[in-house]
Amino acid sequence: MAYRYDIGLDKYPYGNELEFVNASLQKLAKSFQKTKIPIEFLLDHKTSDTVYDRNYLDKDATVSEEKGDTIYGGEISSRLYQNKKIDWVEIEEICNQLIENKATINDRCSNQISINLKPVKKKNVFMESLAKLVADYEKEMEFFYMGDSYGRRKERYKYARPIRNDLICKVGKINFNEDNDYMYDLLYRGRATFVRRDGISLQDYKLNSRMEIRYPNGTLDKKTIQNNINFSLKLVNAIEEEKFDIEKLTKEIDQELKMKQYWYDYRSEEEHYKRFENLVTTIATSSEDTNDFMTQYEKVLSTKPKR
Repeated sequence: MAYRYDIGLDKYPYGNELEFVNASLQKLAKSFQKTKIPIEFLLDHKTSDTVYDRNYLDKDATVSEEKGDTIYGGEISSRLYQNKKIDWVEIEEICNQLIENKATINDRCSNQISINLKPVKKKNVFMESLAKLVADYEKEMEFFYMGDSYGRRKERYKYARPIRNDLICKVGKINFNEDNDYMYDLLYRGRATFVRRDGISLQDYKLNSRMEIRYPNGTLDKKTIQNNINFSLKLVNAIEEEKFDIEKLTKEIDQELKMKQYWYDYRSEEEHYKRFENLVTTIATSSEDTNDFMTQYEKVLSTKPKR
């Protein structure tokens, strides 16, 4: 599972946010000054007007701790990337700098991928496919989202909430062909889904066409981060290219609603594995993708405690 400098897709600009603990932000700022990485030490001054032409080192309310004048733990919010070798080299060096400065991950840390959806042409078709795909396949994606090893983050429901059980009950009632209504229904009618702290968030979609995937378990492993980014982009691309059969997704959702099976995990690990494998086959654009995605899934599965 080698690190790659080209994932074969540069259609969607994306950003990456890494949360970490223990490392001193002041020391990190000095370390980054010795590199060629464009990074700015903000100290909690990030706003909606921040221009992402560089990386930002900042405090984060969920992970930062102040001891005297020193701040330990925080986040790095990346500039916008677009699958250039210089981008992947930069992510690699950021991981190296964090590790060299004794940054670590605990159950308060996450990895967040932000994707610009402006290239999407048929927006209502995209949203219907996305909503029904998440409603049908969120459980299969869970192992992959864990990243490095099996572990259900304690604060997941607060910062990366699963939305399948709410979404599956509402997607069949939304008319995605009515441009004026479907986003409102998707985001707000009934229990809100795809909002700020959901595992998949569309909170910023109306303002700047952005979707965020909030991987609940953080990581500083460069390959896992690359896999997370690549999986997110390939998922978006497959939806945009209409590789998913919306009628089939709708039938599967209707069947689960009819049987009232969505409230509990009734499938075996073997069934989940096969469904994830089918998902990967649909979104992968190369054999390297297939290997990378399945290897990460299998790595997490192999560390799940046996009952």
